Amino acid sequence: MTVPTTKGRRTKATPLPTSLPAIRPLVAGLDVGSSEHWVCGPARADGTPNVRGFGTTTDQLQALADWLADHGVESVAMESTSVYWIPIYELLESRGIEVVLVNARQLHNVPGRKTDVSDCQWLQLLHSCGLLRGSFRPGEAITRLRALQRQLANLVAERTRCVQWMQKALDQMNVQVHRAVTDLTGATGLAIVRAIVGGERDPARLARHRDRRCGKSATEIARYLTGTWRDEHLFNLASALRLFDALETEIAAYDAQLLQEIQALPPPERQTEPVPPHPNPAKEKAIKARGEQAARTTLWRFAGVDLTRVDGISAGAAQVVLTEVGPQLAAFPSEDHFVSWLRLCPRTPISGGKPLKKRRNGLGAHRIAGVLRMAATSLQRSKTALGAAFRRIARHKGGAPSRSSPPPGTSRGSSTGCSGTDTTTSTSGNRPTTTGSRFGASPHSPKRPGPSATRWCQRWPPSERVKFQVRLARQGGARRRDPHVRDVGERFWRAALLEDSFVAVIRRAPRPRPPRTHRRRGG
Repeated sequence: MTVPTTKGRRTKATPLPTSLPAIRPLVAGLDVGSSEHWVCGPARADGTPNVRGFGTTTDQLQALADWLADHGVESVAMESTSVYWIPIYELLESRGIEVVLVNARQLHNVPGRKTDVSDCQWLQLLHSCGLLRGSFRPGEAITRLRALQRQLANLVAERTRCVQWMQKALDQMNVQVHRAVTDLTGATGLAIVRAIVGGERDPARLARHRDRRCGKSATEIARYLTGTWRDEHLFNLASALRLFDALETEIAAYDAQLLQEIQALPPPERQTEPVPPHPNPAKEKAIKARGEQAARTTLWRFAGVDLTRVDGISAGAAQVVLTEVGPQLAAFPSEDHFVSWLRLCPRTPISGGKPLKKRRNGLGAHRIAGVLRMAATSLQRSKTALGAAFRRIARHKGGAPSRSSPPPGTSRGSSTGCSGTDTTTSTSGNRPTTTGSRFGASPHSPKRPGPSATRWCQRWPPSERVKFQVRLARQGGARRRDPHVRDVGERFWRAALLEDSFVAVIRRAPRPRPPRTHRRRGG
């Protein structure tokens, strides 16, 4: 049979296939539910579907695994909601059967009425044709660490709520502890709260609990510690403090258990080897002051690399990353895939050459992405390459720090905060940070470049200086905003990860960062 084409030529028409070719015939599809599981195995000899239902009790799950083994199933594709898939996933994995956890979005547009029986049949058909892609799930050892780390994050979030309850009770009594100290959970703040719960009401005596490193004097603190002392608010304050102490105990227990689990994973040659010295002595000193040196050493022995060498990454952030994905990133072919999995790249669907309606970019891997955004925020005043990259991006996004605002945790004219437990001094002091254009701006205009930009570009070669001045003349120093990026930290880590500043450290292949060139923007 021949058909005419648009160019007048006649070619043979290729008949369409009536069915999809099966690449892997010995596979099964499993639709997981809260009360029953439906599984579709390889087709019977007569071609009829091989579908069976099982319960969710442990003996029924064992029977399901035996049924799959009797049919010679090599791989199972499952679709589930919530956490109902975890028991059967771990059971099949222990039996040596490959398990593929499928995103339900891949089966959203299949034809026909949607039922549990039809879902498992579609899963088996598509999986046999190699059309399903499984979600990322780390190995058994990392899965155990991830479960502990996620519950630890839940406890930390609950502890934050307790702090908010204490703050609310104090505000309702007009006891302004948050104005007397920087951190309510610091040494001074908690000492004052415990004294109030213990029955102390005299502001002068409450102010005596001031830590010697506190920036305010005892007289200044006493001014904020006079309140109404109503009984109902005092009871709420005592209740929130008890919950806070209980959560502190549980968090300490989880930290110890996590370190114990991680210490059993390093290879024998790194079990007792000390961590190499940090290239930044100031950061290493800060890590020791926060009591994170033991965690840093344990994580280095586990991963073989020190993630704290990356500017902005603390021992806590490194622990979250390693317990979520592990030290091996072989599941991600490139940095682009890793950034996409983190949801740090914008979703820009295009059809017919035009951008479609913007939708939510998804919620996957939000834990690592949130930690990286917080780490990026800590680089606002860092005198490093990543700090400069953050400030450059922040200027375009409108998130650059103010010229007159002191560093976080400091007061004007003093570089020491009143946090209580550990007070640190900013490495940049109270030096104002330049905002406005990319290379500095005058304080008289937030948009037009001023004398600081001119002085900065005097160091450049004449050709680069001319290019910079031409670019400023054409653009007028106007800020550019990316509508696809939600915040500054997202855009920063998207750029940093794509430039191998982060993934190269995990992959144990550190690469020297090339010097930045001042590229010409715009026409």
